[in-house]
Amino acid sequence: LRTDLNDPSLTSEDRKELQLELDETKAAQIARENEIYQETVTQQQEEMVSLSETLAKYSSDERPEVQARLSIYQAENQFIQAQVEAAEQAKTSEEKNYLLEQAAERQERLNDQLSMQITEEKQRSIEKDEQVVLVSREQLEQRRRSFSVQIGELNTELIRVDREIEKARKKDLPALQTQRATLLSQRSILELQLEEVEQRLATWPTKEETIGDGALELEISYNEERGVATSDKYQDYFNLANEALEVEQQIAKLESELKGEQDAVNVLLSDPSVQAQDEEIRMHVRRIKELQGEIDGLSIDLVQRRYAAEQVLPTDREEAMRMQNLVLRGIQPIKTAVLATALLQMPSTGLAINENAPSTYSVENPIPVDVESPTGLYYRVQIGAFAKPIPQDLFKEFVPVSGEKINGSNITRYMAGFFNNSNTVVEARDQIRALGYADAFVVAYCDGERIQFGEARRREQEGTCVAKGSNELMMEVAVNTAEKLGLPLTSEVKEVPEHTYNNVQGAAKADPIEMKQGLFYTVQIGVFNRVVGPEYTYGMEELMTVRLPNGQVRYASGMFNSVEEAMPRRQKALNNGVVGAFVTAYYKGERISLAEADRLLQENGRSILQSEIEKSTEVIVAIEEPQVLVPRNDTIKGTSALPVEVKQVDQLIQIVSREQFDEFPRDVLNRYNAEGNFYYDARDKRVKSVIYDNVDDLPRLWNFRNDIDTVYIAFGDMS
Repeated sequence: LRTDLNDPSLTSEDRKELQLELDETKAAQIARENEIYQETVTQQQEEMVSLSETLAKYSSDERPEVQARLSIYQAENQFIQAQVEAAEQAKTSEEKNYLLEQAAERQERLNDQLSMQITEEKQRSIEKDEQVVLVSREQLEQRRRSFSVQIGELNTELIRVDREIEKARKKDLPALQTQRATLLSQRSILELQLEEVEQRLATWPTKEETIGDGALELEISYNEERGVATSDKYQDYFNLANEALEVEQQIAKLESELKGEQDAVNVLLSDPSVQAQDEEIRMHVRRIKELQGEIDGLSIDLVQRRYAAEQVLPTDREEAMRMQNLVLRGIQPIKTAVLATALLQMPSTGLAINENAPSTYSVENPIPVDVESPTGLYYRVQIGAFAKPIPQDLFKEFVPVSGEKINGSNITRYMAGFFNNSNTVVEARDQIRALGYADAFVVAYCDGERIQFGEARRREQEGTCVAKGSNELMMEVAVNTAEKLGLPLTSEVKEVPEHTYNNVQGAAKADPIEMKQGLFYTVQIGVFNRVVGPEYTYGMEELMTVRLPNGQVRYASGMFNSVEEAMPRRQKALNNGVVGAFVTAYYKGERISLAEADRLLQENGRSILQSEIEKSTEVIVAIEEPQVLVPRNDTIKGTSALPVEVKQVDQLIQIVSREQFDEFPRDVLNRYNAEGNFYYDARDKRVKSVIYDNVDDLPRLWNFRNDIDTVYIAFGDMS
């Protein structure tokens, strides 16, 4: 009707009729809204009576505050009823509409407070009776933030009411003073709840880490890294710190499960039909007690292991942080046995599978046969037995492989991998069968004696034949194999050019960006704790790397003359599974923003491009790069002892309001800050979140999803 009224060709009579129809429609709309509000308030008040009766059951000498809160809730309910009565006496439909809407909103908020209070009392009762914890630190912090915001809103409302009282006529004062008393009561409830949350958080145990993130902020050159990795102290610290980190990971896994159980209980507790679900709650509570017991036991073990690791750290803080940096990035100690592991491409996890890699074994580097067996219990996967010599690249899909001659025959049986438990060897067997080796089966040894798989599992469970740790097992295999093949075992590490960091056996072929002085665009595909094999590079070609000051390695694909040329490569990376692949630019071996790259091109022309520099280079000097011996850290597909790829922090994320605000939007900020950290940017008049480097960390703003946008900020474009 409003659209029709905007028609300039309307006659005055038509316009009058349309306006009359619009007025009637608006009046009907308001009347229907009033009916809905009235029904809503009635239903909510009935619910409020039921909630109050439920909450009253938790009132006791030990919980006198429950009765105090009930009194405050009753006072608020009386104020709401007064609003409803005032609405009935309203002179206009519009006034009635306003009063009923206010009453419905207040009643809904009151019922929400009652429901939350009931859930908290149920939690408190179970926690006391069962000696468990049903809330996580994150949930308590969320409550603290929510209560703080609500208190802020009430303070704003109190300021408004106080101003109205100063100007009010005598007849309006009682209603305003009642409203003020209600607001003060509501604030008292929230302040008490906030105080309880603060007290729980104050006694919450501080969560410490074996190695803080500060170690990854330390700058360490490639040669410094190799020097640290060869020291005896690092060998000791690496073993002890990794033992602590493994316990830390176990605790984190249990804590994740614990939070899931706590959430399940809290969902059930907030359900009005909770009586029918008591058994399900008890089941979750039992599991919570079990998990808390396991976490407490592991926490004691973790303290002891951390202490043992800290005792071997150097007293020099910088030297200690270098060691911690290497451990966090999974850099193995470069000792005699590890050098042998590198020479033989021995994966620290027992087996590396790569269908597309060239064969590790050849005529010059044959599959070793009759190598001395390691001590203790271990498992392998038998992949074939032959009476005649085999091609040395027959088993090119995996490493290590070795042979064993059967006494009294001309048959040699070939086996892959070395495993210290029955679960991982079964996983490896299944993966090998999937490659086409349908007859592959598990074999087991105890101190060099071949035994049945079932017998090995029995001894493993009983502890009558003990397996070594995976690293210790592979080191012993590497040394035995190197001695069999007559390979040198030296622990001396010579200084090498810094740009040779990715010249490692088993690493994906990549050019060091540090050696390129021109300007070019490329597609970043990941940041890793160390150089990696081709199995981690998403099938991307034309790889390039740059070693970061903290030792991490940034991988990119392709060298292009413009953003437009690089976009198809970016799309390929996304299609291959690279999350967040993006185009970036480099100049003189350093990454720069796209805006800076465009400026350089405009000022210097195409002659600055790396492709042009390479074209104009008439003499190519071959640089002999020494082979750097660093152990591989490959894993069986689907398993990993330490994370290899680190989260990309080069593309940042921010939540921004769609609407612009001419004045400071206090109410909007209060609502948003109940879920996260937001501020008002006066430059463009929008509400914005703090900047995040991980989409998983973004606050959950489902209720405001139509009011906000998610903005992605490329590295170097923070302005």
